[in-house]
Amino acid sequence: MALAPVPFRPNSPDLRVVDGGALRYKAAIMSTYEHLLVTVEDSLGRITFNRPDKRNAMIAAMGDEVERAVAELNGNPDVRVVVVTGAGKVFSAGGDLDMIIEQTKRSPAESRDFMAAYYRRYFALRELTMPTIAMLNGHAIGAGLCVALACDLRTAADHAKMGLTFVRLGLNVGMGGTYTLPQLVGFGRAAELVLTGDLIDAQRAFDIGLVNRVCVADRLEDETLELARSIARHGPHALRYTKRSLYAGLGHDLEHVFDVEADGQSYCYQTADILEGVESVRQKRAPEFKGK
Repeated sequence: MALAPVPFRPNSPDLRVVDGGALRYKAAIMSTYEHLLVTVEDSLGRITFNRPDKRNAMIAAMGDEVERAVAELNGNPDVRVVVVTGAGKVFSAGGDLDMIIEQTKRSPAESRDFMAAYYRRYFALRELTMPTIAMLNGHAIGAGLCVALACDLRTAADHAKMGLTFVRLGLNVGMGGTYTLPQLVGFGRAAELVLTGDLIDAQRAFDIGLVNRVCVADRLEDETLELARSIARHGPHALRYTKRSLYAGLGHDLEHVFDVEADGQSYCYQTADILEGVESVRQKRAPEFKGK
């Protein structure tokens, strides 16, 4: 995946407030969405799947909105980390069952084209240039878990269960699950999970490296935002290029990664943030990165 640097535009004045002399950003609802909630608060963006009555089951129209939200957030220079979560009690129950039934009425060629486009709509999340965290507030099943795997990091409530349960429906795995899962947990564990279709609990997911943190449910949001802020305090250019370098290592050799890393560093050397970072070390204080 190529992650191109996103030019920063001036901070939007209508989103800025001064609090005790410190610049911060108030919560702002982005464009109107039918199936998502998309907000920005301080330096954190959030995408929330918003079909709680359907357990946030995924449909093509929601995927269209994911693509639009990604473009909007990538164009916002104030956003340094994006959290992806679900409204209500679950992250996502996976593909909408009515949509699955509709696929049985299509020709193989029509279904293949539809599903490939459907996957790509949701995997637009991989094109977010800033770090992303999937906050699993509840169960993440099938394609729902695949979308969480498309994010860079994952936190989970301790009661959450997850699994790539496609075979339980008589269906092979889709939505990139056979690509992302082995990268996280290794081929053997991935094979067991996708071939059995078993659900695992959050602690097991943590033990095998599928999620980064497990929290009691009423602490999940606080701990996820704490993680997000610990990332967001760093320079936005450095964060975006570091993410780009991480993904460059997947499927490429070391020489290619050297080139991508050097490209990122050469860009960062042209920013005010690198000067601020060096000065903060010399003065033994916390840096104040502006993204300039």
